Amino acid sequence: MDQIVKYIQDHAAEYNVNLKYSLLSEYYEAAMGSGVVFPERDSNDFMPYADGPDAWWTGYYTSRVNLKGLIREAEHISRAADTLYATTPTANRNVSQPVAFDMLNISRYALGISQHHDAVSGTSKDFVAQDYRNWLELGSANAHTLSETLLNSLASKGGNAPSFSNFTTQALNLQPGKTLVVVVYNSLGWTRSEFVRVPLNRNDVTVTDSNGGKVAFEVHNAQGTSEGKYDLFIGTTIKALGFQTYFVTAGAVNSKPVDTPLINEVGDYVLENSYLRVTVSSTTGTISSIQNKKSGISNTLNHNVLAYHSYTGSGQRSGAYIFRTTGPAQPLSSRAPTNTPQGQIVQSLYQVFPGDTAQSYYKQNIRLYNAGGDENFENFIDISHEIGVIPEDHEVISRFSSNIQTGGVIYTDNNGFATQKRTYDSTLPIPANYYPNVYWSYIEDSNARLSIASERSHGVSSQAPGSVEFMLHRRTSSDDSRGVDEPLDDTDITHPVLRLVYETPANSDLLRYKQVYSVNFPLSLYYATANSPSDWTSRYQTSYSPLSGDLPPNVHLLSLKTRDSKSNTLILRLTHLFAADEKPANLAAPAVVDLKALFSGYTIGNLVETTLTINQVVNSNPGLTITLGPKQIRTFLLTLSK
Repeated sequence: MDQIVKYIQDHAAEYNVNLKYSLLSEYYEAAMGSGVVFPERDSNDFMPYADGPDAWWTGYYTSRVNLKGLIREAEHISRAADTLYATTPTANRNVSQPVAFDMLNISRYALGISQHHDAVSGTSKDFVAQDYRNWLELGSANAHTLSETLLNSLASKGGNAPSFSNFTTQALNLQPGKTLVVVVYNSLGWTRSEFVRVPLNRNDVTVTDSNGGKVAFEVHNAQGTSEGKYDLFIGTTIKALGFQTYFVTAGAVNSKPVDTPLINEVGDYVLENSYLRVTVSSTTGTISSIQNKKSGISNTLNHNVLAYHSYTGSGQRSGAYIFRTTGPAQPLSSRAPTNTPQGQIVQSLYQVFPGDTAQSYYKQNIRLYNAGGDENFENFIDISHEIGVIPEDHEVISRFSSNIQTGGVIYTDNNGFATQKRTYDSTLPIPANYYPNVYWSYIEDSNARLSIASERSHGVSSQAPGSVEFMLHRRTSSDDSRGVDEPLDDTDITHPVLRLVYETPANSDLLRYKQVYSVNFPLSLYYATANSPSDWTSRYQTSYSPLSGDLPPNVHLLSLKTRDSKSNTLILRLTHLFAADEKPANLAAPAVVDLKALFSGYTIGNLVETTLTINQVVNSNPGLTITLGPKQIRTFLLTLSK
C-alpha cells in the first residue's frame, strides 16, 4: 500500500489525485463538510445479524468451539515467547535473531490466518478447519521451542544451562528420590498469585519454592480427561514478565487421602474460603446459591445444563452460521448429576451430568481456591468442562438463573475491548437474543454483579430476568445454505473454562479485567528433572523478572515484541483497561506509566510513538512518562539494552 500511495503521489498532477493516509477525524471532517446528512445511531453495535426469516447469524459465535480455544491458546503461547525474547538481554538469548524471528513469525502467521472470517468463526469446511489447526499447532511448537531456549539461557549460571521442556513427560515419569523442577512464567505486566496444575502418576510428593520454603499445594485424584493419575495443584506467585522455580520431590511423604469439602446440616456441599461461599444443593446436585462474605451480598444461583435441539425441517435450518431451534432448551436429563468432592486447599466438585442419550457427554469440575485469606487466589470460581461427543442436532448450554434484578439486561464485551448493553427483546425468537462473548459477560442489579470470563469465544444470552447462559458446544446434521455446503458435524470433545466473579458493581470492574487476562493468558509451565532442590539451586538461576515493578492495575501490556529480524527494535503497546464510567473512579481516570522506572535495569533508546499498526510516526519524542486516557491504546517503538 505504501508503494501505491507513493507512486500516485509522485504522479499527482497526471492523475489529478491527492492520496494520503487519513485519520478518522479527518474523514469525518471531510464527510460532514460535504453537506450529506447522516442518520443518527445509538452506541449499540449491529449484533445480531439476520438475512431472512428465522435466519439469525448467532450460531457461529460458538461453532467449532475447539478451534476457537486453540486460537486463544496459541495466542498465549506466542505472547509468552514474544515477551521472553523482547526482555532477554541480547547476550543471553543463545539464539540468532533471524532464527528467533522466523520461529516467532510462524506463530504470528498462524494466528494471523486464523483471524480469517471463516476460521475463528468456525464456518469453514472441515478439511480447511483442520489446516488451521495444523498451522496453529506448528506455530505453537515453534513458540514453545523458542521459550525453552530463552528460559535455558536465563536460568544458566557459571556456564551451566538447564534443559527445559513444555511437555509433561518428566512430571508423569517422576521417580522416587528425584525432584521435578517446575518453572512458571508470567507473560502479563502484573504480579500474579495463582494455582497451577501439574499432572502426576504419584501422590507421595512435597513442594517447596526456590528458597526451600513451604508452598501451598494439594494432590487430587485425576478426574475426567487427564494425562496422569493425579493432579498436583501448586500455589504460585510470579512477578510481572518473570519466572519462578518450584520443586516437586517424590517419595518425601506418605500418601494419604485428600480431605473433601464440607457438607452442611441438610446435606448440601459447601465450597468456601474467606471470600466466597458456594452451595451445591443435595436435591438438584447443582449450584443453588452464592455468597460474597467480604461484601456481605448473597443471591440464589441455580445452575442448569440444557440443550437446544437444532431445527432440521423445511426452510431455514440450523448450521455453522445460523442458530435455529425447535423450541426452548431442554434439560439433558431429569436425573441429578453425580458429585465427587475432594480437596480443602483446592476445593473441587466433579460433576457428571446424565445425558439424553445412552452416554454421558457433559462433565464439569467446580473449583474454589482456599489460600488462607489471600484474595488474589480466592475471589473467583472456576468451572472447567469436558463436553462431547454430543449427539447430532444438539446445541448445549450452561445456564445460571439468579434473583439478581436485571430487568432483562445483560452486558457483553464488544470485541474484548468495550462493554455493550444488551436488552432482551420478547418480540424476537430465542436465537435473536444471542450475542457474541469474546472475553466476558455480566448481569447485575444495584447490589450484586455476576461476571463470567471465558477463555474462548461463545454465544451468550439472557433468556429470562436474572439469567445468563453460555452456548458451549454445537453439532448439527444440516447445512444452513450459507456457503459451507456441509453440516456442522463437530464430534470434538471440548474443554472450555468459565470463571465466575461475584461482587458488588462498584468493586467488580478491576476484578473482571484481571480474571479475563489471567484465564486467557495462563501461567506457562516448563519442566526439568533434578537430583534434589539444593543440587538445582547451586547450579542454576531460579527466578527472573525484567521489570522493577508492576504496571498500574488499570493498564494492560497489550504487546511487547520484536519488530523484525535485523534490528533490535521492539513494539510496545499499552492499553487503559477502564472506560470513563467504570468504577472505582480513580482507576477510570488517566493512568501514568514511567517507562524509565519500569525498565530501570535497561537503557531505553530510539523511543518514538506510532499509530496502532506502526506504519506512521505520531510523535518522535514522546518522553518516558506515558499518560493513557480511558480505553486509550498507545503504541511505541523502542530498544532495550543492558
